[in-house]
Amino acid sequence: MNVAIEEHHLSARTIRLTGRLEASVVPTLKESFKEMIRSGHCNLILDLSKVSFIDSSGLGMLSSILHATSACGGRLRCVVDADSAILRTLILVRFERVLSIYSTHEEALRSITL
Repeated sequence: MNVAIEEHHLSARTIRLTGRLEASVVPTLKESFKEMIRSGHCNLILDLSKVSFIDSSGLGMLSSILHATSACGGRLRCVVDADSAILRTLILVRFERVLSIYSTHEEALRSITL
C-alpha cells in the first residue's frame, strides 16, 4: 500500500492510496488518520481510485474515519472510479448512502468550497 498526502489551502487534506486496502495495512493507516484528525484536519479527501481491493477491515476503517471527521465538524469525501470493483463493493455494503463519493479529485475538492 502506497500513501501520498497532499494539503490544500481549503483546510483539507487529500490522501491517495494505491494498492490493496486490507487487514495488514489498516492499523497503521487508521492511526495516521486519527493523528490527522486530532491535529485539526477534519476535511479529508480519500482517493481510492488506485485501490485494487478492499476487505472488511478496510471498510471498517472507512466507517471509523467517517465518524471521526464528522465528530470534529468535518467531512470525509471519497474518490472512486465509477466502474471499479471498489465502488461496487461500497454499493453492496450500502456505504454510498453515508459516504460522499466523487468520480474525480477535482469534484471532491470543489465540494469543500460550496
